[in-house]
Amino acid sequence: GAPANGGKDSIEGNEQCDDGNLRAGDGCSPSCEIEPSCRSGECIAQCGDGILYDFDGPDADALPDEQCDDGNAQSGDGCSATCTIEVGYQCPASVAAAPEFLDLPVIYRDMEFYNAPAPAVARRHPDFEIFRCNEVTADLLLPNLVNGLPVYNPTKNGRRAAETSACSQVQITSASSFSDWYQDIAVGGVQRNNRVDGLSLRLLRQGDGSYFFSSSAHAPFGGPNSLGGFYPIRGKGWNVGNDAPKNGGFTTELRYAFTYDAAVAASNTPPRLDFSGDDDVWVFINGKLALDIGGLHSEIPLGFALDTAKAAQLGLVDKRVYEIALFHAERMSSGSNFKLTLRGFEKKSSVCSHVCGDGVKTREEQCDLGADNASAGTVAYGGCTTSCTLGAYCGDRTTQPAREACDDGINRTAWTESSASTSCGPGCKKPAFCGDGEIQGAFGERCDNGAANTDAADAYNSCKTNCKPGPRCGDKTVQAAAGEQCDNGFNVSTYVAHPTALDCAPQCKTPRSCGDGTVDYPFEQCDRGAANDNAGGYGSCTTECTLGPRCGDGTIQTAGGETCDDGNRVNGDGCSAACLRESNGPN
Repeated sequence: GAPANGGKDSIEGNEQCDDGNLRAGDGCSPSCEIEPSCRSGECIAQCGDGILYDFDGPDADALPDEQCDDGNAQSGDGCSATCTIEVGYQCPASVAAAPEFLDLPVIYRDMEFYNAPAPAVARRHPDFEIFRCNEVTADLLLPNLVNGLPVYNPTKNGRRAAETSACSQVQITSASSFSDWYQDIAVGGVQRNNRVDGLSLRLLRQGDGSYFFSSSAHAPFGGPNSLGGFYPIRGKGWNVGNDAPKNGGFTTELRYAFTYDAAVAASNTPPRLDFSGDDDVWVFINGKLALDIGGLHSEIPLGFALDTAKAAQLGLVDKRVYEIALFHAERMSSGSNFKLTLRGFEKKSSVCSHVCGDGVKTREEQCDLGADNASAGTVAYGGCTTSCTLGAYCGDRTTQPAREACDDGINRTAWTESSASTSCGPGCKKPAFCGDGEIQGAFGERCDNGAANTDAADAYNSCKTNCKPGPRCGDKTVQAAAGEQCDNGFNVSTYVAHPTALDCAPQCKTPRSCGDGTVDYPFEQCDRGAANDNAGGYGSCTTECTLGPRCGDGTIQTAGGETCDDGNRVNGDGCSAACLRESNGPN
């Protein structure tokens, strides 16, 4: 089925399935609902079709059982995608709520009359618009379906007992001619039918609970601007685009599944099916013939009640699912009528609901603590009521002063720019904010002095009210009033031999350097400040803060008054610390 998305072969919206076509009977209906599988008579489980199969429990019938079926193939709603009851739910069997109408998918097959003109001569059908009669001819078909389809009765050979003035003896030409009434096959190499899909028959709910369709009353067949009879494929099939012919030669195939209830069958109002129309109509239940209105005839009303006796005849078992399979043929052009009434053919499905108090929280419940669920008046903070709703809790939009500082119902704000914010943080605690005295680095704070945060221009080493640092060493601005001598933003140069304006030491002080008059070991040998020179005088200090000629350099500087120089400035070794020869020393 594909009306929702044009046959895109993908499930959308409320579709149970979508196989990309509008064909009925292929597992997915034209309205994109999962179809029951009933070809063998009794239906077998199709999870997601909304019909509960064998719900009375385990048995020995070898048929697949379902614990539940809520009409979809989704988990999480009580009935899983495999039609098992999910933990925390109960899914009792129930009769589905009666809809305003039933849309029954229909397969129509267009047939050419035997006297059809060219170009339809090759596909003329030998059973349509050829014989005559005005009464029921029973037993034209075998009493059991085969693979879900009716079978020609060879013992009847398509004939009445005898020819009369009112009725042709022959009603169906042969088994071969009947073979394509309800099958899409070629006979003798010729395709004589044209299948029309995507249509449905709408039965309206009546005051007595039954569902009724009438070609004489329901549009577009009856009522104002009607087609004047049951002509559902006018302009379709072999007559695409041509509305002139009523297109009166066709067959109809429709199916409807229901749950057999023995108690209802034994009641005063058992299920009932009534049909009135022409021509052939056969109704099968559980693959067995339940109503035979075969042969050519005008409108004839017949029906049956599915009471205990009829159910026994059809082999029905209580609580099992069966299919009504209706096969109809309109074989004459003189008129077409179709009236169908269904009453009491109900489907059992599952209505799942959560079980409050079982200790399993479902998506419908706020909580479920099992036996610890408490009545509303005694629910502790964060507790659960007997209706599986939470008592007072963080997130209920009501601040519980004993346990909460705030509650905005969301409580996800971990940080705000100001304490004036009305937002609330996780755990119903006030969110961190700029000004709370805690540095929240994850939110961009670089400092936070609490109430001492200030935007004053002269507040050195302060924190601004946006939790960004105020004037400080390291901001690349020399704050002379605060004692800064420099500020390059890094301020890591503790010593620079010959500093420039770009060099700055920690605490925004000028770095130590050669020429500042202070010897900085291990970088300098000497430093006489402005007296540093490169003249090479005895005992001088160079502009690189290295020593010039001097006592202790291992060279006797006679111009400097040295009489010896043994490379050190130690007394008692023959050469004194002043580089003068000692009388008791060696030569």
